[in-house]
Amino acid sequence: ESITLEVGTQTISLPGDVLFDFDQADLRPEATSLLQRVANRLTEQPAARVLVVGHTDDVGEDNYNLVLSLDRANAVKDFLRDALPNADQFNWSSSGYGAAQPVASNDTEVGRQRNRRVDIIIAP
Repeated sequence: ESITLEVGTQTISLPGDVLFDFDQADLRPEATSLLQRVANRLTEQPAARVLVVGHTDDVGEDNYNLVLSLDRANAVKDFLRDALPNADQFNWSSSGYGAAQPVASNDTEVGRQRNRRVDIIIAP
């Protein structure tokens, strides 16, 4: 399996606890200012490909976490699309990986918190 990294590709990693309440996929009201800043950044890159990826910790059933991570990714993607007047110029996609791509150990609360996140990958 090969991996291609495109020049200019950016990843913005957003902490899940800022965006969502525990075990929920509805955006918290406090998340809007952070997501609006991301939307503003996207306006600097018209016609970019935007992949929104949800992640969870490993607590709970795998299938449940996959669905939760995708629902969270879609909530962020929908917010960004609604926030951008030129949203149709972007190529949007979303996916959820559940607990499959941790960035920290799931053995501690701090690690689990870091793993609960949404990544926004922006490619030219």
